[in-house]
Amino acid sequence: IPAKIEVRKEGKVVMKLSGEAFVLDSEKMVGKQLKASIYTSEKDSIFHPQMDILYTAEDSIVILKKPKRSVLRQVPFISSYHEFFLFFETIKWDLRRNELEFTAFIDREHKISAIESFDYFTKARIDSYKGILKFNPIGAIYRYAKVHPKDPIFPSKIMEEYNLMRDLKSFERALPKLEGAGFITYNQQSQEITPLPKLFNWARAARKKKDFDAIQILSQVDTGSHGLLGLEDMEIEMAGVRMFSLSDSVFVRCILSIEKVIIQ
Repeated sequence: IPAKIEVRKEGKVVMKLSGEAFVLDSEKMVGKQLKASIYTSEKDSIFHPQMDILYTAEDSIVILKKPKRSVLRQVPFISSYHEFFLFFETIKWDLRRNELEFTAFIDREHKISAIESFDYFTKARIDSYKGILKFNPIGAIYRYAKVHPKDPIFPSKIMEEYNLMRDLKSFERALPKLEGAGFITYNQQSQEITPLPKLFNWARAARKKKDFDAIQILSQVDTGSHGLLGLEDMEIEMAGVRMFSLSDSVFVRCILSIEKVIIQ
């Protein structure tokens, strides 16, 4: 049973953390590889399945950072309010302020981060989830769910269906990454897989059976934050944005003179 901590501000739960262990005293709190949710309202949150945390009481600052050696380090934050994936490495929150600061990069060498709409799709991205498997786990789950729409889904049942039992362990190791990316929920105790809308959307897009959203915003800065989220108006201000696409199908591009964009 994981340990759980709730962080409250002005009487409201603003953060939930769960993991194997926390170390805390009157001056600080430290935790490794935690599930973390920051609540931006009663209904919405920013979530990541595996974060390290450092909280210092003296300055009331929370730093959530992706573990360097985690298999989930490339998994983005999920913002349910904006319906965007946030490809940052660190969230810094001064609890005395209503503002989250996003820093670090998806491309360290060129100092680039990104946000993408939930339905953003590229063939290269879906292919990356294959890993060492000879098949795509997204496609395997999709096909099983379509053939057995009323049945619970388990890794062993999928592998048995396609005569791939030799790949069962590798398939199981791929599932936490799919969960972190918002394709499924995966109960590691019961081993039941529940497909989420993103899995069906991407699988249909890969088969060219669905139009997909092409919104991706890249941020490149030399110093400072890539993005700021105001918790009162829920606007994300992205710095270092030179251009972004609204539509690939009709080739709509936005070129910015001030290298800044606000997402509501």
